[in-house]
Amino acid sequence: TARAGAPLVTYRIAPSVVDSRVHRFDEPHVIMFDSTARADAPLLLFLPGTGGRPQNATDFQVAAARQGYRVIGLEYVDTPAVQQICPRNPDPDCAEKVRRKRIYGDDVTSLIHDRAEESIAARLTKLLLALDRDHPGQRWSQYLADGKLAWARIAVSGLSQGAGMAAYIAQRTPVARVVLFSSPWDNYGARHTLSPWVTRGPGASHAAIGIHAA
Repeated sequence: TARAGAPLVTYRIAPSVVDSRVHRFDEPHVIMFDSTARADAPLLLFLPGTGGRPQNATDFQVAAARQGYRVIGLEYVDTPAVQQICPRNPDPDCAEKVRRKRIYGDDVTSLIHDRAEESIAARLTKLLLALDRDHPGQRWSQYLADGKLAWARIAVSGLSQGAGMAAYIAQRTPVARVVLFSSPWDNYGARHTLSPWVTRGPGASHAAIGIHAA
């Protein structure tokens, strides 16, 4: 836990500043941490909901920063939302494919036109590399390993669509912690059957998942 009342450091960095290939969904990422937090503090990634922006969730980010986390509120491609696409699609794996493409950039569906460099993983990687370059004493490289995200050092959180993204990341990869607000509820078909990826269980991060139903 950081020292009570210590000043918070805040950076706001547009995605296009750290990756010139990005031209849309370019509202600034919000980076926040307590100036007295440990140098090896865990990173908390927060993903807003559909139409949301990182700067609209600063109360949560402040609370997390006061607990000793370094917090990144990430701007990402959030429309069309998973729930706008998949409930009427007969493919049970529609939601998983959309989330996989939006998070990792894997070209597994044509239902969304997100490019690989626009993916959540690509945006976060580019941001961490830029932070490490511009603030070398802050050790942002500790959240990367061989140029890739070191998910075990990263807690994931989100609201609505963002919470579904966080849950999917945690199901595939061990992460430091999971905090979910009002999701996931991915479903398909006339009976609104839960998507197989949701009923598959907690997966790789089963010991860390906590869900808050808002």
